[in-house]
Amino acid sequence: MGNSEKMFCPSPEGSSKALRQGEILSNLIELRVDINSITGRRRKLKYRANPIKHDYVIVLSQDCDLEQDFNYRALDRGKAKDELPSILFCEVMKEEEFVGGDAYANILQSSTTRNNIAQNNDFRFHRVQNIPKNLDAQSKGLPELVMAFKRYFTVPTEEVYHRIRLGHVLRRCRLKSPYLEHFCGRFHYFNNRIALPEEYESL
Repeated sequence: MGNSEKMFCPSPEGSSKALRQGEILSNLIELRVDINSITGRRRKLKYRANPIKHDYVIVLSQDCDLEQDFNYRALDRGKAKDELPSILFCEVMKEEEFVGGDAYANILQSSTTRNNIAQNNDFRFHRVQNIPKNLDAQSKGLPELVMAFKRYFTVPTEEVYHRIRLGHVLRRCRLKSPYLEHFCGRFHYFNNRIALPEEYESL
């Protein structure tokens, strides 16, 4: 796809600097409420949350929001209106899991679709090439990865940084400009698409 050093740079380690848009993390846990466990009413409400482990995720929240939130928290003078309550992430799959799994098997039956995804010409997905060790903050390198733009979620900001401080979540690398803008533009294009009740007809 191209020169990795033009596309990526290593993340800063630990929680001493703000997370960045387009940053890839590993081992993030998302707590998802088990709907069947919800019981009780009002103040006696009870429920159970199931941990969903994501091997990789990418940050979608805006850089300016992440930076402002980080600075207010660092100064310990954050206000509700200035803090970012949650960070928006997109799930990331290893390409081998994407291609070899069942979730997208029907879509991938078409060679045209496979080629479009590989070249980032399919608006539903985004692919990044493997990332070498020297561009990974953990010095391990990352495999080829695929993001499905429908698969996004949030995790409370304070929880994310706490897990980074504990070493549970690892900061890996981030997209550089203009590849960051390309990725974000594609994500927002997908989520801003307009569904028409009928297709246009030829004259």
